[in-house]
Amino acid sequence: MLNGLRKLYKDEKATFKSIEQAEASKVVLRRKEHLLAILPTGGGKSLLWQLPIFLEKDVTSVVILPYVVLVEQVEAQCIKLGLSYQVWENDGIDDRIPQVLIVAVEHAIMLEFQTLLVQLESTNTLARLVIDECHTLVTHKEFRPAVRKLGGTIRSVNAQVVLLTATIPPQLEDEVRVTFGCSDWKVIRRIEDRLELNYQVFDARPIASTKKEFDHKFCSLVKQVCERFGPADRGIVYCLQTTWAEEVAKYLNKAIRQDFCLPYHAKMSKEDRTAAIEAWKRGDVLFLIATSALGAGLDYGSVKAIVHHVRGKNLIEFVQETGRAGRNGSSAMCLTVFWDQLDDQLEWIPEEERQAMTDWIESDLCRKKLLSIAMHGQGEECLRQKAGKFCDNCKKVLDGKPPMEVKKAAPLKRRREADTMEVREAVQVKRMLSDLKGKCSWCWVWGDAHAIDHPLQRCRYRSMFMDADGQQYVWQMSYMSEHGAQHEAMQ
Repeated sequence: MLNGLRKLYKDEKATFKSIEQAEASKVVLRRKEHLLAILPTGGGKSLLWQLPIFLEKDVTSVVILPYVVLVEQVEAQCIKLGLSYQVWENDGIDDRIPQVLIVAVEHAIMLEFQTLLVQLESTNTLARLVIDECHTLVTHKEFRPAVRKLGGTIRSVNAQVVLLTATIPPQLEDEVRVTFGCSDWKVIRRIEDRLELNYQVFDARPIASTKKEFDHKFCSLVKQVCERFGPADRGIVYCLQTTWAEEVAKYLNKAIRQDFCLPYHAKMSKEDRTAAIEAWKRGDVLFLIATSALGAGLDYGSVKAIVHHVRGKNLIEFVQETGRAGRNGSSAMCLTVFWDQLDDQLEWIPEEERQAMTDWIESDLCRKKLLSIAMHGQGEECLRQKAGKFCDNCKKVLDGKPPMEVKKAAPLKRRREADTMEVREAVQVKRMLSDLKGKCSWCWVWGDAHAIDHPLQRCRYRSMFMDADGQQYVWQMSYMSEHGAQHEAMQ
């Protein structure tokens, strides 16, 4: 298998990136069981289908992809490695059986494609079905009907299913297994934190009471981020809606410079999306203002910054999107500019997902550890990682500052009322302390206005004694002749 790897890459020194990658490759080659492989970004998921295809003869592996950008990427990989391929777009395939049949999710659910799969199976030429970025089966099912129907396509044939992703929590594994009817499968997971990523949250709630104020601050932060860019560095702003992506792109181009950024979202034509990415890679623009349509498969090493506008949709997509940064191993910033006053426009996101994202934003614990626990069930703090970049919360600990708990900001009017009340109460306390200076607070508390002109320590109504256990001194009343009856009544 190692010799095959070196022949595939034409490199006598090539080796597997991890034990998990090598083990998963063996499972795919055997074709005896289904596989769910969770490998980190840059961990070599593509090799899991490329190597078997290179070693096998006269069979076809079907690669199902959730994003248009991934289709173009897989085509380029096949050309580079010398693998024969065809892209299926409801027009069938020619007589030459390809090694790789590439199909987008929306085309894979068509009856014509299912018929083709059955034909390949009947001639013993269907090796396996590979689903890249399979986490989208969970994160996109609410708004992409095609994702919900994909299970029917997979179950229409009896072939090995290979599911690949970098981000899926352990608690969702069973849901994916049931969706595709994978009764006999193997799960291989490699846990590896992205040491080069620096997670930060800027809470815009205390300083932005209007959309205009938020836009101004957001623009200022993005401008500060790109001032640190080198010649090859690029950035991505992720927005939750296509209209927001368009609006943010327009605003930044007007506020910073006309050729600062371009939008990228699913409602754009394939040609426009391709043109936007190419312009971005060339450096014609520094930022892409994107939706989750660019959430996976982007193969550009020098992404220096990922900025989330308002919030991420959920933890899975957030990790996937921030994973676009730092793929060349250099440090990269992952900044969330949080503002909750647009949440009423996000009711299409399940409440559980929104709450998990909010909890992460408002937590004062290590951000990397929380993300790793959410994705893999375990994780460690930035402070334990020798070569890792510190998140903002761990940086506060490192600097000797206690992390500040982020609290939900009240509307501006309520905040002003609270500030006024706080000032009034402070003035009242100050006056009270001034009035009692040198006088007996005990008599003042008990309403004995005629007997407060003496210091507390000389009060005739109180004396000190040891408690029953002899542990500490406590006050007790003394019934003096002058006021004994009054204090006895109060008892």
